[in-house]
Amino acid sequence: MALQGVRILAERGSENLLNKFSQFNEFFAWNKPVNPVGANVTNLSNRKFSGQNSCEMFFNNSMPVEFNTGDNSMQFDCEITGVYFFRYSFFKDDPNADMTFTVKMFVNGINTTDTTIEQNLFDTSGFVNGQWNSYFQTVYLVAGQTLDFSFICQSDTTGTKLYFDGLKLTLLDRLSDVSNAFSEPLQKEYIDDLTGITLPSIPIGDVFTITGQILQAVKGDFVQLSITPPNPIQVNFDKLSFSIPYVYDDAGNFRFNVINNTGVAFTPNAFSVKAKVVK
Repeated sequence: MALQGVRILAERGSENLLNKFSQFNEFFAWNKPVNPVGANVTNLSNRKFSGQNSCEMFFNNSMPVEFNTGDNSMQFDCEITGVYFFRYSFFKDDPNADMTFTVKMFVNGINTTDTTIEQNLFDTSGFVNGQWNSYFQTVYLVAGQTLDFSFICQSDTTGTKLYFDGLKLTLLDRLSDVSNAFSEPLQKEYIDDLTGITLPSIPIGDVFTITGQILQAVKGDFVQLSITPPNPIQVNFDKLSFSIPYVYDDAGNFRFNVINNTGVAFTPNAFSVKAKVVK
């Protein structure tokens, strides 16, 4: 008689649907539309929940400071209608500082009281000093909607620090309990195929620029190339030099150079390129 599977009653594993940017591991100049001098907001490695950095706030005055990316770097594009679980974590360096943090979620660009989460980070509100404290809230999204974020931080004490990290968004489509353990986003590949590229006649030492587009890429992303040479392979093709491509605007446009350093003029022939950005 075959064994029978036993149903798991609380499934804690789930994919983090946010992107790599939301883990604050890269340096970023945050946009601060409200009270920009009130706090230094920087991705730093002084203390982190996971990964390389956290978002660190150093308070210069006691007024609320709002900050966001100023672009779509944190945007999530919903593909499945349902309830989504959003979790995040804090650590503060001064137990006597009374801090408040607000998450403003924008669904298709609109923020309401139903998509605003305010958290008091003080012991009288249940905050435990000397350790990371994690919180969660849910949001209902419909396929085709976009979710984006803005944050407001405030401290009654200046010269103190608040660390913000451990962000995770997951679809509640399994028997999860509210612990919903943190996990980092999976690496995702965005690919564009450039087929049938024909080089012109390239004189010795000259450069020819090839352009392409990967819609999910953003300015500054580096692109991995996989080059398929002509078949049959062209004489001196393997001696051409290809520069490292990069994305030069937020529309995902990228370019790279083909350099003829073969010692002879290169004659045209078609080849293909697969361009990939991994995030």
